[in-house]
Amino acid sequence: MQLTFQYQDELITLQAEPEGEGWRVRLPDGTEHILVAVRLPGEVMQITLPGSDADVACSFRAPFARTERGIEIAMDGETYLFTPTTGQRASRKRTASSGALTAPMVGVVAEVLVTEGQTVEAYQPLAVVEAMKVMATIEAPFAGIVEKVYVRKSERVAHGAPIVDIRAETPTLTS
Repeated sequence: MQLTFQYQDELITLQAEPEGEGWRVRLPDGTEHILVAVRLPGEVMQITLPGSDADVACSFRAPFARTERGIEIAMDGETYLFTPTTGQRASRKRTASSGALTAPMVGVVAEVLVTEGQTVEAYQPLAVVEAMKVMATIEAPFAGIVEKVYVRKSERVAHGAPIVDIRAETPTLTS
């Protein structure tokens, strides 16, 4: 998964791939680090960078918020905005005209919030996929009707697996 975040006036891109119980993150300079992020109560994230063997090289807690722009993490008086360039938002852009929504990552379906034939509003949550305590909400890209639901709660899904198909709602003319 590619993540872009804003630091002051600079846009920085990271590569992040699941590894064990954490993530392997490749920085722009090519160095790689393993980190484990755990969501704690009260919209706080604990981030741990494991050291050699069972040692912990670094561990800290930071408040975060999921906003329209992405995920914002506050640390040392700075706010970092992480905006995914693949995954849910990219999936929404890619499929906005077709209504074929896919899994933004490998994971387990935590919730299915709609049924076939149901009318949905634009940006209404349809399903939630979880991977290592990271929740990705799949939202309707436009108002429409759910044509097909491909998944069930607790089902494992691969990245790009079909989740829901939506048909755009066409306005009716009245005289």
